[in-house]
Amino acid sequence: MKKFLCSILAIFMIFALVGCGNANTEAALAKRLSKNTTNLLTAITSLEQITTNDITIPEFINGQNSIQNVTQNSNKVSKIKQLFKRNDLANIKNIDNTNLEPKFMTNTSYYYNNSSIYQPKYVSNTTNSTNSYLDVFKSKIESLYNVCSDCNYVNSECNSYQEELKTAISECKSLCTKLGNGEITLSEEQLKQCNTYSEQINSCVNQIKNCKGDCNSYLQVLRALKGNFGSNSTILSTNYLNLLGCLENRLSCYNQALECVNNCNNLLKSCYNEIQNNKTPYQLEQEQTQINNVNKNNLNKNQIANPPIVNNTNQNSYNNG
Repeated sequence: MKKFLCSILAIFMIFALVGCGNANTEAALAKRLSKNTTNLLTAITSLEQITTNDITIPEFINGQNSIQNVTQNSNKVSKIKQLFKRNDLANIKNIDNTNLEPKFMTNTSYYYNNSSIYQPKYVSNTTNSTNSYLDVFKSKIESLYNVCSDCNYVNSECNSYQEELKTAISECKSLCTKLGNGEITLSEEQLKQCNTYSEQINSCVNQIKNCKGDCNSYLQVLRALKGNFGSNSTILSTNYLNLLGCLENRLSCYNQALECVNNCNNLLKSCYNEIQNNKTPYQLEQEQTQINNVNKNNLNKNQIANPPIVNNTNQNSYNNG
């Protein structure tokens, strides 16, 4: 009885060891790596796409030069008027290009002089208060412009990294096919390293999934308020900053994922190229023959599945003749 139990235990251990060994073979790695890269592709494509129009305030396009060119001696009202032409600033008249006379006049002067600046009648000095309010307003708008520009830049980088990731994933899947059918063989150390890369890719998948939906609430605020940005500059700046943080986090995840996939691709390509370089001309010729045969068989199967269409008109004419 003891011998029987020992035999059963020994058989069980053998199967267990074989099962553990299979988990570390090239074929098992190829399957696992292909699955993880598929999940990665799904994760990045499922994130909401953010466009330039979602972020940009239309009046800010090509406006940075005007902001930076404001000088101490320039007419601040005029400069702000040039930058922002609607909403709460729409009532600032372009008095430099109008011939309209004020409806009411004083006995001493018009409300506007040759420099197009209203001359106060009752207040002796408005320079300090007027300039301080305008400077504060300009500062808020300039800060809003800067953070809006940063969001656009990081979002553009995210889109670029996403396309690079798609290309790297496609290459990885091609290498997984070669790994699975035995065209690539790995040493124990290389196998271990590739398994590490596969685990890192899976970790990146989870991080990218956590980014889903994080930008939506901030984008909703931007869409609702950026049409009246002059009155909402503070809350818009806050939401742009939050959006920027989300985009930076997304970019960091993309960067890490791309690094993992590229590292894995480079290792597999290096192994594949080494194997190819060591092959004899005869081996290369045999492989090419096999590829040609496969292509020929696929062509024949396609022709059988999709036979050419017979011209019924010509056939009927022939039969009638």
